[in-house]
Amino acid sequence: MANKSKSTKITYDTFQDMKTWQEAQKLAVSVYSNLQLDNKNDDLISALRRTVLLVTTNTARGFHKRSFEQKITYYYSVQDSLTAFDNALLLARDLTCVTKKTFGELTEQANTVRKMTFGVIKKLKEVVAESDDGE
Repeated sequence: MANKSKSTKITYDTFQDMKTWQEAQKLAVSVYSNLQLDNKNDDLISALRRTVLLVTTNTARGFHKRSFEQKITYYYSVQDSLTAFDNALLLARDLTCVTKKTFGELTEQANTVRKMTFGVIKKLKEVVAESDDGE
């Protein structure tokens, strides 16, 4: 079943169609490609990988929720995961586990996903407000 919004008139058949998920997936691929496990920093790199995986997972899970309120909850959890990702990435930078270039690229990608997710939340809140006004 497709998700439709009167205010945006955008229809997605699958979560993979969402631009937000696509950008989150690019971020995840970048993390897995650029941050290799090593004996010294396995825990930190694993934490970065786990948090970025939660970003894509919760975006997908939010897509499949029936109520707009449930969707919003999942998209807020995406924001929480991005905050955890930022925190771990800062530590990785400070411990020189990532280059300044990689840090900058991953930060930019994470910020793009964050802005897009906030846009989704905003649109969903508008739909909820419209439906509340119509009752």
